[in-house]
Amino acid sequence: MAGFDGASSRLRSQPYRREWKREGMPSERWVTSVDELFQIFRAALVALIPIADRARMPWKEPNNHDDWDSIAAAIYKSIVSRSLEESFEWNGFDTIEEYDRRTDRYSKSSFLTTKAEPGACAFICFETKSSPFDTCLLARLDESNAVINFERRRADTVSFVLAGRSENVVTIVDTLRVLL
Repeated sequence: MAGFDGASSRLRSQPYRREWKREGMPSERWVTSVDELFQIFRAALVALIPIADRARMPWKEPNNHDDWDSIAAAIYKSIVSRSLEESFEWNGFDTIEEYDRRTDRYSKSSFLTTKAEPGACAFICFETKSSPFDTCLLARLDESNAVINFERRRADTVSFVLAGRSENVVTIVDTLRVLL
């Protein structure tokens, strides 16, 4: 696990600070990746489409229903955010941005970023172009983590990692050991 200072992109290693066994809690763990959490989240959204259709709840932009947005946000929080926060690698990082939340800067929060360009883009949400949730909406960030524009990439071409922020230092996390 390595980190970089957002201003200077200086890499550094981050020591583990969390106790593996919690008193009174099972010590079972799940070794996975940030990208796998994203794939599970995306699969959950796709699996819910028939239910949303049956409930006459529009899920596809731009006509998606507020209730669909609430469901997507809850699943993201449960599968992605909570798994990250309950992982051994979570070192008291700042809160992860919520799913589909547009913000003008990422200088005070942790965020999901592309593995190919860690820290340069922040994941916002999935969109639908050809097939359900086949596109990632990303915020392109400058050196101070301000949003300079938005990009869309095919979901099957992007892998994700965590940009865990703690004060002015961002630590990139790929593999996780999640406490169950």
